[in-house]
Amino acid sequence: MTSKQRHVGFEINAVSNMLKRKAPKPNHSLTKMQMWIIGFVYNKEHGDVFQGDIEKTFHITRATASDILKRMERDGLIIRTSSSCDARRKKIILTDAAIQIADSVRKDIDHKEKLMQQGLTDEELDNFFRVMDKIKENLSILHDEH
Repeated sequence: MTSKQRHVGFEINAVSNMLKRKAPKPNHSLTKMQMWIIGFVYNKEHGDVFQGDIEKTFHITRATASDILKRMERDGLIIRTSSSCDARRKKIILTDAAIQIADSVRKDIDHKEKLMQQGLTDEELDNFFRVMDKIKENLSILHDEH
């Protein structure tokens, strides 16, 4: 089958489904988005994380981010504290419970990442990420038009 006969969206969805099927059964009741947010905050090595960072990174609205973060705070996964620079901005901090979950998930992600990259050269990976960035850019332009 040539690239003209294949569909990018179909392939992305197929890989996503494969990853979902390979995911370990969680011992928690978190949503995927909550897990992604925990991972994002957990992996943020330098600097503070604010709601706006979540909105931008995950391409979600302010209202959606606010609802998710409120639930996460209520469920004891995060704490929101005022920023020392701007009291109106709330810094997002993981609780010990969220850190334990993130540690466990990190091990699984690292394993899957190694598996997915197996046999790929650095050049192939660089090309893959360039293409994915372009696809995301194209979709964000499409979203902005509607």
